[in-house]
Amino acid sequence: MDIKRIIILFMVLPITAFSQFEKLVNTFNDAIGTVTEKKMTLLFIDAQNAKPVSEAAIDINEIGEFTTNLAGRIVIDPQYDDTYTLKFDKVGYIQSSYTFEVVGGSIPNNKIAVSSEMMPEAIRIVLVWGKEPADLDAHFVKENGFHISSKVAPDPREKSAKLDRSDNTSYGPETITIANPDSLSIYTYYVKNYSGKDALKSLALSKSGAMVQVYKNNLLEKTYTVPPEQKGTVWTVFTIKNGKILDLNEIGN
Repeated sequence: MDIKRIIILFMVLPITAFSQFEKLVNTFNDAIGTVTEKKMTLLFIDAQNAKPVSEAAIDINEIGEFTTNLAGRIVIDPQYDDTYTLKFDKVGYIQSSYTFEVVGGSIPNNKIAVSSEMMPEAIRIVLVWGKEPADLDAHFVKENGFHISSKVAPDPREKSAKLDRSDNTSYGPETITIANPDSLSIYTYYVKNYSGKDALKSLALSKSGAMVQVYKNNLLEKTYTVPPEQKGTVWTVFTIKNGKILDLNEIGN
């Protein structure tokens, strides 16, 4: 950014806007540093609306401590290809640990969806995946009750569960929140490859890099990764019975 323009902006900006301007400059400098120094970025977004989460504290083992900028990003410089664990902390959000992988000097999945705080009894389920397939659909089904999905018309009588966000253009997040789950009911959560719904022997879903995070009691209680090298269009991730999450993690049709 031209130094003369910066000086002019300093002169015309009101004092109350100065801190915002400073953050914008830092964001700009982050982008320049990423390009010129070949560093890597992690992007933190809100699971319900995909907006960037700024001013979050990030602590990454063996790398350092960071604060997300206005774009929800941090710029990091890992020295080795490896799987790293980070701790995320921001007021109003669920404090959680997440992992990311550095492969060949890059981060294949650098977008991390984080959840805002909920009522203790609520459950939030977050689906993220890679570039392909473009359209993975999350389904949450209550036995003899509702069916929550972007491909199913919502029941106007159902107030306890909703699809917060859908995505049919890759990556996600696709998020479902259940405000008041019934401990006596049976629920099933599965993911369908809508882009290849007729390709019953395809490995596309298995190769999607899909991950499901389940938040309960204001904790990240479960994390599932799609099983590798399994043919099929439907990933049945878990059921809930008697209030307990039971793992399934199977791909079929």
